[in-house]
Amino acid sequence: MLDMEEILLHVGKLGKFQIGIIALCCYASFVLGMPIVQGTFVYRIPFRCIIPSCDMDNSTYNMEFLNFTIPNDDGIYAECQMYLSLANDSCEPQDFNSSATVGCSNWVYNTTIFSSTTVTEFDLVCEKAWLRPMSQSAYMVGMLIGGITIGDLSDRFGRRIGISLAILLFSGGGIACTFVQDYIVFLVMRMITGAGGVSMFLLIFILAVEFVGKDLRTPIGILVQLPFSLGEATVGFLAIGIRDWRWLQLAITAPAILLLPYLWLMPESVRWLVSKGRNEEAMIIIHRVARVNNVVIPQHLLGEKDQLEKNNEIHCIPQKDSRDLDPSNIQQKISTNEKKQHTISFLDILRRKNMRRRTFILFFSWIAINLGNWGLDFNSGNLSGNIFVNFILIMLVELPSNAFMWLSLDRLGRKGSLSFTMILGGICCLVSGFIPEDMNSVMVGFNLVGKFGIASAFGIAYIYSAELFPTEYRSLGIGACSTMGRIGGIIAAPTAALASVYGPLPLVVFGVVATVAGAMVLLLPETYGSELPQTLDQSDTFGRDQNVLYFTCCDNQEVLEHIDHGTPNAGYENEA
Repeated sequence: MLDMEEILLHVGKLGKFQIGIIALCCYASFVLGMPIVQGTFVYRIPFRCIIPSCDMDNSTYNMEFLNFTIPNDDGIYAECQMYLSLANDSCEPQDFNSSATVGCSNWVYNTTIFSSTTVTEFDLVCEKAWLRPMSQSAYMVGMLIGGITIGDLSDRFGRRIGISLAILLFSGGGIACTFVQDYIVFLVMRMITGAGGVSMFLLIFILAVEFVGKDLRTPIGILVQLPFSLGEATVGFLAIGIRDWRWLQLAITAPAILLLPYLWLMPESVRWLVSKGRNEEAMIIIHRVARVNNVVIPQHLLGEKDQLEKNNEIHCIPQKDSRDLDPSNIQQKISTNEKKQHTISFLDILRRKNMRRRTFILFFSWIAINLGNWGLDFNSGNLSGNIFVNFILIMLVELPSNAFMWLSLDRLGRKGSLSFTMILGGICCLVSGFIPEDMNSVMVGFNLVGKFGIASAFGIAYIYSAELFPTEYRSLGIGACSTMGRIGGIIAAPTAALASVYGPLPLVVFGVVATVAGAMVLLLPETYGSELPQTLDQSDTFGRDQNVLYFTCCDNQEVLEHIDHGTPNAGYENEA
């Protein structure tokens, strides 16, 4: 019986059709990377109280009367307090009591860098300052919800339905953010945008890799993810020229309009059609692929409709996000002739001592990676120096982290790679937090190395986690890990906002959590070069003969073959 791999071999593993699909997916990846980090620039917005008896309609942030109207600590004016005024209509030094302070309800913002932000428009300061990072957290919550709902819909009704809904949510929510007049509504629209963004990313990722040959899935999977980082960096370039948040929001969202033709251009997943027994529709798409690639399908492939065999094992390596790809909530499709003999439950994993301990270590690691990865993105606005340059560099450092991930996998193994990158990232964050602001280049350099390490750990975690769970529980296990990781993403922005309390605090938190998690990874067994466990019992006993410092060094080609044949990522790539 022939399978999809043989059909792809005949219609072309990488022809014009596949190149077209990959191009569409790369553009979508680029567009989807932009909205997630757009709120980074609002964290460092200086402001002060409006002094009713002194400020005029055209008053700016820096005024001469501030010296006797607002408390001053080493040249830094208080933001939420002012001296008690003794005369409502006078702006003279003797008319203010410097021994008593009062709060204020109106503020003047420093518009030197940005003419308008969500902070300045909705007055997200003082008592409402806690709402400031919620725009990023709302997006992350949306990613979590979108993975559950749209992922399930795409499983039931098809990938095209899932992609169509995701596009409408992403573009509609993004455009709505531009025009809303209420901050709570803005947060809801951000959540909707996040729900559509993560779902579409995952679905286009799967379509890109399933239409190419098996040996091309890993490089194509990485290729599709690279534009995501470029999209993030593009926000920095746009912000240099667009200093009003509504126009910036519109510039970030406008490219999503070009995603609307995808409703007609993107084909249905052949593997999904076959899994649903819709072989005739699957053959129509296969004929379309052959026609575009200018090849003729051998007659023996067309003789029996039931020769199409379900084969949803798409072996490629996802990363970040992928920034934020949420495989947690989308069920793995397995071979049609595999029927589960019992209902699996995550409790089965927790009932076994070793698996329970390893799972909790993985949970903490995923939280640490997401917290550090997204936290460093959001914290770039708190660094001294040029806010735009810092932001762009932090985003672009994800590109070389992909290459380093591959280089480390075949030299340090899974455990060594994950532990090293997390500890490297954690230590660099800790050091960066205590570097004086006048050593800006050094501080930014340590931030970049920290982001480099944690971004590398992102991709490694997917592979390593999948290999530690047995075949039947692999999708469930990596899905649970990703769900826990989303918690780290949700709290990343509020953690970055702690810089207003104590400047180095966010970096200290990122560094400590990542370093501790990296050390805990050493308690896990090395999986490289070993046969992947098939049952819970095998997983529970796996690696008992290894000690904490057990590492492995392997040939690169062996690593690639292991990835292609050992299904380390099956739990991720078949999540939709």
